[in-house]
Amino acid sequence: MDGKAARERRETNEFNLLLFLSQLWSEIFRDVSVRAGLAYSLDMTNNRPSGFANPWLQLGLNIICVVLYELLLKTGAKSTADVSRAWSWTGITGLASPLIWLAIIVIILDLIIWLYVLKYIPLSIAFPLSRVVDVLVPISCWLILKEEISPLRWYGIALVIIGLAIVAKPAARLEERL
Repeated sequence: MDGKAARERRETNEFNLLLFLSQLWSEIFRDVSVRAGLAYSLDMTNNRPSGFANPWLQLGLNIICVVLYELLLKTGAKSTADVSRAWSWTGITGLASPLIWLAIIVIILDLIIWLYVLKYIPLSIAFPLSRVVDVLVPISCWLILKEEISPLRWYGIALVIIGLAIVAKPAARLEERL
């Protein structure tokens, strides 16, 4: 039990460090780009498609695709896991599962959607908002796959939600300009 708690504590510390570094990097990049005169307008409302082609809707679809393919990959890999088979330790035996192939199709579709999103929404906005998958994947695994989530991990999920709320504010202000 102590090994598991130590591993979870280490994972949480690593997550917090990565979060801090990503925030630091974005602040540094923003300061450098403003000083160099590279600041760009976040007004993405001009010439933006509407309806199903709306990039914000497509960003939501991107998030759904990521959650779907993660669940498919987990289920497919689990169904083909067999320690006694050669090369099973590599995960390559997962290719025998139709769920893995379905996940690969969803990944390709997701890539196409993501490229479309990036055509209209700056990466500095789209990527942080897409990280809602860091909340939805564990919750989906908990609800659908019946995986356990430790209290420490729930706190991490709460921190991600708080971070997403902070990041989403500029995007919400942007949409108000419409």
